[in-house]
Amino acid sequence: MKYGPSYFRCLSRKHRSAAGYLGDSKKALSLLINAMLESIYKTRDWRIAQVSGLNKQTLGQYLPQNQQYPYSKASWAAIGATIDTYAQLIGADRQPNIATIAHAKNADSGLLAVQKALAMTQQAYRDTPPGRAFQL
Repeated sequence: MKYGPSYFRCLSRKHRSAAGYLGDSKKALSLLINAMLESIYKTRDWRIAQVSGLNKQTLGQYLPQNQQYPYSKASWAAIGATIDTYAQLIGADRQPNIATIAHAKNADSGLLAVQKALAMTQQAYRDTPPGRAFQL
């Protein structure tokens, strides 16, 4: 199931209300999993790799001015907190959580894609060289 590039753009008018959203639990879960997957990829590809010069577009160029919170020096900590939050929401070892619901609704394939993306993002976060971890 593909719903498009953004969680909010893929919601139909029927699902914009809480009752409509919760009334179709399979679609609601699918939208939630797709939104999480999109956010996890953005965290890895934009918030970590692009600023650290670790993607194809910025290979070797450290761009600290592009970090999310360049003046407070909180970007690296915010990324870590975001990744930890996703791990709590979908981690197989932290149930009950969204993974529990996904298993109950037979949405394991979508959940596995999100868990794999999260694992790759966690690895990118851990493997970022100390000099590229947004220390200004």
